[in-house]
Amino acid sequence: SVQTSRQTNAAAIAAGKMEIYEGSVEALPFADNTFDKITTVESFYFWPKPQENLKEVRRVLKPGGTFLLIAEIYGHDGLSAEVRENIKRYHLYNPTPETFETIFRNAGFPSVQVHIEKDHRWICIEGQKKQWPLAFLATILRRIAGACTWRARLDDTTTGIPAAHSGPPKA
Repeated sequence: SVQTSRQTNAAAIAAGKMEIYEGSVEALPFADNTFDKITTVESFYFWPKPQENLKEVRRVLKPGGTFLLIAEIYGHDGLSAEVRENIKRYHLYNPTPETFETIFRNAGFPSVQVHIEKDHRWICIEGQKKQWPLAFLATILRRIAGACTWRARLDDTTTGIPAAHSGPPKA
């Protein structure tokens, strides 16, 4: 529970090293592009709308950021009868590794890797949000620099100081 997490981590919270929030994966209480890394362990089975909820996780992940989903149970032939019964009883979402990869890609993660720990059969799906291309960032920076240069030129002409910057030609 959130209360138990706050009690267990009271020292880290008091030191400003940790914050604990309660929320739903359907509408995460964070701005776009907030986190470098996001991890979920043993919760995906219960997500109300997995495909849409993955899009919400991607929304709060920074460009180039990584999302790790770790689960002990996933769709494979080696599941015991007891585990298969619990999946049905509790209506758990239990995709195969191939389905995990597909839903991650459909949610907008262009880079997806599926890792399976063979001894215990745990699965980890690693999705990376697309990084902004360097060419795009360079274009934005040139536009910002151009706007600053144009502003500097306007300021220079109003103060009588010769402009040392290039910019659009004077009309």
